[in-house]
Amino acid sequence: MHTYVLVIMTQILCSLCQHKTFKNNRGLQLHWQRTHQVKDNNSIQIPTSDSTRVFCKLCPKKSYNTQKGLNRHETIAHSHYNTPQVGLIPQPPEAIIEFKCLLVHMIQTKLKTSVREAGRQLVTIPCLESQFIGVFNGYINRYSPSCGWYRCIFTGTNAYEKLGQIFGDEKWGFENMKTTNKPG
Repeated sequence: MHTYVLVIMTQILCSLCQHKTFKNNRGLQLHWQRTHQVKDNNSIQIPTSDSTRVFCKLCPKKSYNTQKGLNRHETIAHSHYNTPQVGLIPQPPEAIIEFKCLLVHMIQTKLKTSVREAGRQLVTIPCLESQFIGVFNGYINRYSPSCGWYRCIFTGTNAYEKLGQIFGDEKWGFENMKTTNKPG
């Protein structure tokens, strides 16, 4: 009596160059990085026959079925990662200074001045990544490569002064807004 083993080999094709086949997703990922220069992507999605795998940029051997799985992995494994992505084109100094002024104005309009609203407040401002890095580089607490967001947290007794140093205006906050907006 003979025992037969059936081995089914699935090959993965590169979507950009159809003649290339690979044994596994890792081979395809390496091919994309070397041939198609996909190194700067936040995550690399590799189509397979039955699903799409998403790879972590920081630890490429880790792959996930969904973007949500990758986000969960980043939250757990890379919670202190704060290095901006490589290859950003820096903004000229004049644009950074103008953005700082705009940022101060937007913060002044969004923060609440009431005593009941005192405490932790969140300000979310849409901007170019290079603008944000130009202003807050060195103060970034967390960067999520898969989602593409940055987080800066300023707390404590010196938070106001620290933001004043960043903005280049020691009186950037509420006191300045209240004195300049008074009539007459």
